[in-house]
Amino acid sequence: MQRLMDDSVDEPSPGPLRRALIICTAVVATLGAFGIAYVLGVVAYQMRIQTSHDSRVARLLPQQPTVDQIEAALRNEGMQLLASPTSVTEVQQAADRWGRRRRHDVLAKAARWPVVKVFDAQQMVYFLYFDQAGVMRDYVCALQ
Repeated sequence: MQRLMDDSVDEPSPGPLRRALIICTAVVATLGAFGIAYVLGVVAYQMRIQTSHDSRVARLLPQQPTVDQIEAALRNEGMQLLASPTSVTEVQQAADRWGRRRRHDVLAKAARWPVVKVFDAQQMVYFLYFDQAGVMRDYVCALQ
């Protein structure tokens, strides 16, 4: 009689295979969410680095700094001059080594300006372009 008055219905517990499937699905979904979050974080970080360096160098252009001023300023910040390519072959080698993703931009701008300087800016490499008088005219920031 007590059993008839009890409103709760005993449902059978899921079997061990079903329980394992639920746990595996939850683990895969969690790992997938972490993976997506990680990739988005990496992309956002790289974009922030790229835009901060890009805007920093872009602010220099209107000031028309000379090669000597740029070299001294960047050296004071602890950056190293990686290369001063003087030929098309040397520019191509520098673009292959340090500017892989921006190779096309590096080469196109190098064809336009006679002096190229390549600086190591930690996560970035600066390709700075100068005219014949030694005034900075253009740049490419390449993420390493």
